[in-house]
Amino acid sequence: MTIEQGSITFEVDEEDDPIWLDLDELKNELEMATSAEEGEWDVRIVARRRSTVVARVPAPAFGWTALQPVEGSGSVEEPVAVGANGLDNGLLSVAVAANGTVTISLTSVAPLSTMSLGVAVMTSDGTNCLNTISQTTDARSGSVALTGTAATGNYCVRVYDSGNIPSATDVSYSVQVVHP
Repeated sequence: MTIEQGSITFEVDEEDDPIWLDLDELKNELEMATSAEEGEWDVRIVARRRSTVVARVPAPAFGWTALQPVEGSGSVEEPVAVGANGLDNGLLSVAVAANGTVTISLTSVAPLSTMSLGVAVMTSDGTNCLNTISQTTDARSGSVALTGTAATGNYCVRVYDSGNIPSATDVSYSVQVVHP
């Protein structure tokens, strides 16, 4: 909050109840400022600028790449529609209905049911898997690979070779995801 000669400016953001905000102190500051000067006061509420970033970036498998944002404009072939609990671009729709416990299990692995695979849960933009939230390199059929609490949002599950699959071996698997 800024107070200057008959003008009060509040800067707001997305945070619902910031830990640094002391309402009693704010009230006292307002009372002191407005009682010192008579007349009309201008009150402004200023929200921070929001930006939208759209990018399709090629990166090697399990690798990384560097980016530098630049000002510009363009179009998106498959624009993503943001809903209350998910994303949809017409090709893929991903959503979590409510906050709660998510459990990910391998229900079958073939040709060898004791073979371990890597399993990761990642954030998703509705089209791509993005950032890894949790992972294991020792997921096995018949047991829980990952469990945790998930907020409403968009996620994907990645199953991968964690170094235990012999070369020239085809592996098939089934994944079970239990969520609220």
